[in-house]
Amino acid sequence: MPEKPPTPNIIPWNITPEEEQSFQATDASFVWLCQLPAEAIRPYAGKWIAIRDCQITACADTLEDLRAQFENGEWAQVIVHRVERPGKVIYR
Repeated sequence: MPEKPPTPNIIPWNITPEEEQSFQATDASFVWLCQLPAEAIRPYAGKWIAIRDCQITACADTLEDLRAQFENGEWAQVIVHRVERPGKVIYR
C-alpha cells in the first residue's frame, strides 16, 4: 500500500487592519498595470519596475538596485514587477 503523503503544515494568515489597508492601497495600481498595452511596457523589457499611484516610479536591472531607490516605508507602498523580454514564436 502506498505511503500517505504528509499533511502540510498550514498556518492561517491573520492580517492586521493596517496590512489590509496597505494591500488595498495598491489595488488601483495593480489593475492599471494589468491593463497596460504592450507598447507602453516594452521599453522596460528585462528590467524590474516599481508602480505606485498608477505610474511607473522606478526602474532597474536588478531587484537589489530597484530596492535601493526606496526608503524602508516607501518600499511597502509599491508594486514590484519584472518585465520579461518577449520570446520568439516560430510556426511551422
